[in-house]
Amino acid sequence: MTTCKDCDQVIKRHGLFCSMASFACESCEADLCKACFESYPLVLLGDDDTTSNSSGNDKDRLKKARIQNFCKACFQRLSVLDFETTYDVFEPSIETSEISGVTFVFVHGGGGSRAMFRPHARELTARHGHRCILVDLPGHGSLSDVELSLDTCWQELKNVMEENKIINEEDGKRTNPEEKVVYVGGSLGAYIGFYLLEEFKGIFSSAVLMDCGQNVGPGRSLKATIGLHIYDVMCCFALQQ
Repeated sequence: MTTCKDCDQVIKRHGLFCSMASFACESCEADLCKACFESYPLVLLGDDDTTSNSSGNDKDRLKKARIQNFCKACFQRLSVLDFETTYDVFEPSIETSEISGVTFVFVHGGGGSRAMFRPHARELTARHGHRCILVDLPGHGSLSDVELSLDTCWQELKNVMEENKIINEEDGKRTNPEEKVVYVGGSLGAYIGFYLLEEFKGIFSSAVLMDCGQNVGPGRSLKATIGLHIYDVMCCFALQQ
């Protein structure tokens, strides 16, 4: 009897394809159930076994990039994320740049993490003096064990904005009315952004919502439904190879 390293559930395989599938951490080779195997993918750059900064030409490393699946422990060991916190803050340096009074709140796409917008945050902070806050959504990154829902997304963003003095904990109002706060969401972060912007009405001065033009939820088009179904089948087939 084989059990999953992460959830301790007995691994059951039924049917022709599932019986041929093998799900194991690609670092420690521990057995995983299909759900846990799909929970912790990482894009590895170059030939080494880490996603942390390393020497070498970036273009060459990107050409060798590949996605691998890990158990939770190996995922945390190899990831560039600091799992002691759920968000990153990039503060402009008073010595090197003028403080703009603008704060960008970045919310990543599905399957990603707060690391998605790090290059943008570094550039905005260094060149223009903006403060940038990058958050992990529930079900992703450092919050991978938290259920993803509109309510948990709202609670996480509320906590982050309170801790960074954007809103008051007592009344939920802006701490500094003169500060401009910009919501930036990509894909999933943009879809959820429509809800969050409504819930935090009056908090954000403006918003940038990207890659959210096609309805992929309830009421989606037939074309989107077929495309998502084909994508799901292809992902299942790839996992079995």
